[in-house]
Amino acid sequence: MKNKTITDIGMDRDRILLDSRDLQERYVLGNRSQLTEEAKTHLHRGFIVRLMILQHAAVTLDAVLTEASGPLSSYKSIELTMLLNSFYLNLAGSLDNLAWALAYQHGLKDGLDETKGKDRRFVGLLNDTFLAALIDKGLQLLADDLGPFKE
Repeated sequence: MKNKTITDIGMDRDRILLDSRDLQERYVLGNRSQLTEEAKTHLHRGFIVRLMILQHAAVTLDAVLTEASGPLSSYKSIELTMLLNSFYLNLAGSLDNLAWALAYQHGLKDGLDETKGKDRRFVGLLNDTFLAALIDKGLQLLADDLGPFKE
């Protein structure tokens, strides 16, 4: 694997920012009136907010690491560790928000309740039962796209 140059890293950062801005604009400018209230909640208060947190972490990590000319101070190291943890947790959370939005929008399970453990275990982009429910609702292509990520 080729080592990335500062230019490559900057281009990756710019691509991440443009991709996430594109996602936000599609949601904000798109026709949200067709979404259920539960789906809107998971997309806006969950996914979009988490996406902004992911952006902040990526940009901050890039800026600090690009400027570093030697070993990081203990304080900076702890700060970057917290950002990396934040990135991981919000990435996992954003995928969870997308799964809940899909579940509500397409009625993947009757009586879906976020307070019930069995429903929380059902809702997951890589859960076999969830993928089967997508297929049952005519979302075969989406289920097919998610399938490879299980491995």
